[in-house]
Amino acid sequence: MSTGQVRPPAAPARSAGLVLAGGASRRMGSDKALLQVGSERLVDRQVRILREAVGDPVFVGLPFGDSVAWPPPSGAIEVRDSQPDCGPLAGIVAGIEAADAGLLVVIAVDLPRIHPDWIRSLLDRCRTGVGAVPVVEGRLEPLAAAYPGSSLSSARVRLQSGRLSVQEWAREGLEAGWLEPWTLTAGEAEILLNWNRPQDWSPA
Repeated sequence: MSTGQVRPPAAPARSAGLVLAGGASRRMGSDKALLQVGSERLVDRQVRILREAVGDPVFVGLPFGDSVAWPPPSGAIEVRDSQPDCGPLAGIVAGIEAADAGLLVVIAVDLPRIHPDWIRSLLDRCRTGVGAVPVVEGRLEPLAAAYPGSSLSSARVRLQSGRLSVQEWAREGLEAGWLEPWTLTAGEAEILLNWNRPQDWSPA
């Protein structure tokens, strides 16, 4: 019998992507999705990055019931938060429901350093029925993670009961076994830098 390390089963063949763009952007003072990165809007960049790494479909999560005064990225599918004023958990629920896929890769719109190879590394840590979430110094990064379709029921329960913390939901996933941790060093975690305030943004 071989004593080599056994490679876990491959990630589900059918995956989808979701860009969470339904936040109010209060600290930024303007819609973060429309910030320019080179020649692209940030939301267009995130959709492109996901499509390069995951393929189609790619969804863009928008606020419940609101009309957004900007055109959606070409080829992306709009989904609305499943409930109003419930934060990113409502967007993730809507994304899992719409995708109906084995795995949903979720990235927040305000993470401008994420690139396709990073997402592929995230997918490499997934297997059938099990997603992955980055961990930095003990803190989870659930808005740059991959969730299995089977996580939908627990997310719905939390949403319906008003337990809206995505951090707590992801920890539940680790305990239940439908998420695996991906531990990042402080240097590796710099890719998860987010743009929250005007001084964070750089158009380069």
